Amino acid sequence: MKQAWGFKYLLRTLVTGIVFAILVLLATSYLLFGSVEDGVRFTRVLLTVRHDYVHRPDPEQLTDGAIGGMVQSLNDPYSYYLPAGEFTRFTQSIEGKFVGVGIILTTDSEFPRIMRVLPGGSAEAADVPVNGYIVAVDGETTKGMPLPKTVEKITGPANTQVTITVRSDNGDRDFTLKRKEFSVPTVTHEMMPEQIGYLRIGQFTEHTPEEVNRALTELKYQGMQRLVLDLRKNPGGSLAAVTAVADHFVSQGELVRIVPRSGKTEVIKVNGSNERVPLVVLIDHDSASASEILAAAIRDHQTGILMGTTTYGKGTVQSVLPVSDATGLRLTIAEYYSPNGSSINGYGVTPDIDLGAEADTPEALQTAIEEVKKIK
Repeated sequence: MKQAWGFKYLLRTLVTGIVFAILVLLATSYLLFGSVEDGVRFTRVLLTVRHDYVHRPDPEQLTDGAIGGMVQSLNDPYSYYLPAGEFTRFTQSIEGKFVGVGIILTTDSEFPRIMRVLPGGSAEAADVPVNGYIVAVDGETTKGMPLPKTVEKITGPANTQVTITVRSDNGDRDFTLKRKEFSVPTVTHEMMPEQIGYLRIGQFTEHTPEEVNRALTELKYQGMQRLVLDLRKNPGGSLAAVTAVADHFVSQGELVRIVPRSGKTEVIKVNGSNERVPLVVLIDHDSASASEILAAAIRDHQTGILMGTTTYGKGTVQSVLPVSDATGLRLTIAEYYSPNGSSINGYGVTPDIDLGAEADTPEALQTAIEEVKKIK
């Protein structure tokens, strides 16, 4: 009797365990995939690939591919998975450190466009043309290639070489460039005639607020009475950085409104400054993200005049989330609106004075100088 009872107990425990495991699997499938069927479908494909593919697949590569495909299915160019290597390079770029050839890319066509050539890089030394399109990297076409993948192919270990094929008005040309490590100042400044200061912010990194503080202090020491702020070809960057910088250019109050999926608005406020001078801000189509936040706030606070062309229109906020020690996820988590509630996403920031094609020429600075002289 004791043996029969023990067998029944063991059988009941086994069945209970199996049922519990199945329930956990079903619940997990529902939570992760939205339905049990989707969870089963994903698991079946994964097991089939691992078991039947002609060559033994790398499990880490399968995982990276599955995660990358999941994020890519969002059809959001600003959300993407950062596998090992890419995550490190992305973090370094936010810190203002680079290992590469010294170019900043944007996507506004089927090929990535060279938005800026950075000082000190091998691209500058080779006269790589600004606004040229990179159509191939080491012979591989970039047509339709996600921007992070293109960046990954161009960057790499210091002292190695990469060949980029650049398409411009003069046709296609190959540039073989040496990768190097360098830090790029994000701010340049100059005192112009008639005590007019010029301040250019090329990107918002964690070092930008300190660089802006130093530049403005020096310009004020030299007797600055008016200022031209140049945000042209500024692709954006850190929200924390632009919040700190905005204190110099707007009055106390709202800087930007952040609206996540929940709909609960977060208002970012700044203390502002009472030491402002007459201000003109130069913007163009390549002014994006954080630079649009600053330009829109200056417009809404009426602390300066915007000149140039309508900006890019990237009105979304991305968070970079570590997935593991070496990988990360850049995900759009919210949209942002200017202090008066205007949407920037897809619309951009419209200048007070439209310069048309002149906006991207050296003449635009002289036009801005003449305009800032008129401000009382």
